[in-house]
Amino acid sequence: AKLMVSRGVQLIKARGKEVTEPVVRAATAGMKEADTSQTAVLNDLFAPLSRKRVKDLGLTEDEEGRYAARLSREIEASGAMDKVAQGCFEHYASCHRHDANFGRYLKAHEWLGAYDVLAGEMRAEREYALLAYLPHLLAAFFPLFQERGGGRVERAKADYENYLVTRANEEIYAALARGLRGAGGGYRHLAGDAVLRLEVAPLLMRIVSPPLKPVNRQIIRPGERAVLGRVVDIMVALELRFVQEKMEDGQLTYRLDPPIDVFVTYDGKRAVDIAVSKYAVRQLVATEIDARLVSVQTETGDKGRPGKEGFFRQGASSRGAKAAAKHPGEDGEPQAKRARGDGGVPAVKVAVDFFGRPIVPKADADKTSQEKVKEAEAKKTAAYRVAYRFNEGNSAAVRKPVKVAAFL
Repeated sequence: AKLMVSRGVQLIKARGKEVTEPVVRAATAGMKEADTSQTAVLNDLFAPLSRKRVKDLGLTEDEEGRYAARLSREIEASGAMDKVAQGCFEHYASCHRHDANFGRYLKAHEWLGAYDVLAGEMRAEREYALLAYLPHLLAAFFPLFQERGGGRVERAKADYENYLVTRANEEIYAALARGLRGAGGGYRHLAGDAVLRLEVAPLLMRIVSPPLKPVNRQIIRPGERAVLGRVVDIMVALELRFVQEKMEDGQLTYRLDPPIDVFVTYDGKRAVDIAVSKYAVRQLVATEIDARLVSVQTETGDKGRPGKEGFFRQGASSRGAKAAAKHPGEDGEPQAKRARGDGGVPAVKVAVDFFGRPIVPKADADKTSQEKVKEAEAKKTAAYRVAYRFNEGNSAAVRKPVKVAAFL
């Protein structure tokens, strides 16, 4: 560090200037200070310099009052003027200074408006020569809100928090729009951005929060039953669900998915005309929605495959068609249909065992044991006939007689 200071002093001396403290301080003007953060700049804007800081900088009383050049240089050196402007916008309202006619706040609005217009025009027209004037617009907050002993300025985070909330709300609107487009029919025209945000979402929250007072699923009034059925129809069509969750204190609650109730809730308060959705009501609606979804899935699965009656009817008709093709009757109808129409006695059912095989009654129950043994032996001897045949094969080595001496 001492070497860098000595080289800086030598550079100033080489320029032919007298080495004094003001000359050394002015030599670093315009350089970006890496150690200067936006929080430090905001604290300098809303609080005057301390006595120790003034002594360290070597400023006189007259120089201490000239804040414009000093603060403009700090704002420009921070390299984040937009973030400093956001910090000014976020913090100036928390400065509780007595102002009967709000003159200070009106002037702050004018300075912020001028900064916004000038910065926008500079980037739109690419007139970056105006960049040197932007820090002076923010330095004007010092005489308006500087206060010794005030609270320290925190890092600006309201803009980022609002950005996250906006993104979350856009995702909720997108999910609701997908449900409207998927429902089709009389819902698809409501998926526009303006209509969805101004009319559909607020009114839909009032629809899915009916003022019901049911005892349970079975004991409910006929009028409330009709309202409940309509609510279930709308929620199933728009893909809205009540999802059960457990809160931090262990209590169970039902959360609406997608959570469109955020559009009618402000600072934890709801609109007066929206009924408070009770746990019992949401549980009843969620049960009805699950039952409706199960029935819809069952009907959809049954439509894709033939039932048992259709299978047997198709088999009977195919057998009857084959019989009619082989032995046509006098009236041209299959014999199977004519036999079905007769009022004859149905065939006797055959007894079967556990495996479905017909049980054949034993005819030799009255024979003696000796006769049974003789018949069994006769069956055994007659059942097996042993025969032997020698196959010489096709090889010439087997057919040609060879003496043993030939192998020696």
